[in-house]
Formats: sequence, C-alpha cells, structure tokens
Amino acid sequence: ISSVSKRIMVAIRCSIRLEVPLGEMGRMMVSPEYVRYLVGIANEKMAANRKRTDAFLGLFTASK
Repeated sequence: ISSVSKRIMVAIRCSIRLEVPLGEMGRMMVSPEYVRYLVGIANEKMAANRKRTDAFLGLFTASK
C-alpha cells in the first residue's frame, strides 16, 4: 500500500500463473498441438482470474 498525495494505491497479486518454455534461440521446442493445449489451460486460468477479480470488485464496492 502506498500513498501519493490524496490517492491511495494498493497492489494485489494472485498465484494464478503459467510459465512454460516453448522454444529457445528462435527454435520452437514443442508441437503445435501442445501449444493449443497450453492455450486452453491459459484460457481456463484467465477465466478463473476474471471470476476472482469480479468477486473482489463486488466485495470492495459493497464495503464503501
């Protein structure tokens, strides 16, 4: 939490993440099928993050 003049800024982090090396030095190391599989997982994580963010926003605005 930090304060800049009259504004208060809060950083919120979560543990939903995906780090997967796909290639190295310009060379793809995985198949296109595996990339599609990872995109599906990433989309699921993004949807879960959106759901959590919306829930947090709802609780935050209700507490005003």
